[in-house]
Amino acid sequence: MRIVAATTDEEMLHTIIGAQILGGTMDYRGFSNMKGFEQFRAACRTGDVQYSNLDYGFVEQTENLMLPDCAKEPQLEKAYRLLNLSDHEFNAIRNGSLESLGEDRARLILDKALSWAAQNYAGWDLYRHLRDELGM
Repeated sequence: MRIVAATTDEEMLHTIIGAQILGGTMDYRGFSNMKGFEQFRAACRTGDVQYSNLDYGFVEQTENLMLPDCAKEPQLEKAYRLLNLSDHEFNAIRNGSLESLGEDRARLILDKALSWAAQNYAGWDLYRHLRDELGM
């Protein structure tokens, strides 16, 4: 399966699907080319398009994400944060150098790292890791 298009406009979506049906790469109600397109066109005109009638095609509907929604999705939040760092901060993080960061930023990074370690290591294992691996 491959992505053919992404759009927020239903009319554009129907146009893309129609082109796929005409091209023979998608069927509507078991038919492709002009026969399938005629049935798809009729469904569009009556407002009764059923995406479940598509063969060799799948329409996934999702909410339209806006920039404030980044905070709800950890991967988006991380990418947004990294995109908006200064070049100096980004290069320092990428190169693993905490010394060149401001004290508050370095403390925040260390706090997050320690929180992760505390969640993923228990008791003696955490102590050994901090002492033996990190020299703390």
